[in-house]
Amino acid sequence: MTPRRWQLQEAKNKLSEVVRRACDEGPQEITVHGKPAVVVVSAAEWAEVGKKKKTVYEWMYESDLPVLNEEEHAYFTERPDYPDRPPPAFDV
Repeated sequence: MTPRRWQLQEAKNKLSEVVRRACDEGPQEITVHGKPAVVVVSAAEWAEVGKKKKTVYEWMYESDLPVLNEEEHAYFTERPDYPDRPPPAFDV
């Protein structure tokens, strides 16, 4: 949804309408000299933005994904040792 745009002076004069529309229709963008300056959103929408997002670990733990057994886990987590491989040289 594209926010409705208001010039600053118009938004000042119609603040009640800007707030009402933010609650009913969604974000309302206020511009200064034709450039976006701020966005007015409803308190409910702002609360959603502030909610903590789940980490990948939390999402996977709570999902119905199959759990790896020890052998499968080792396949994805263990790294082979490369003793003959020289460290990278970086020119400074």
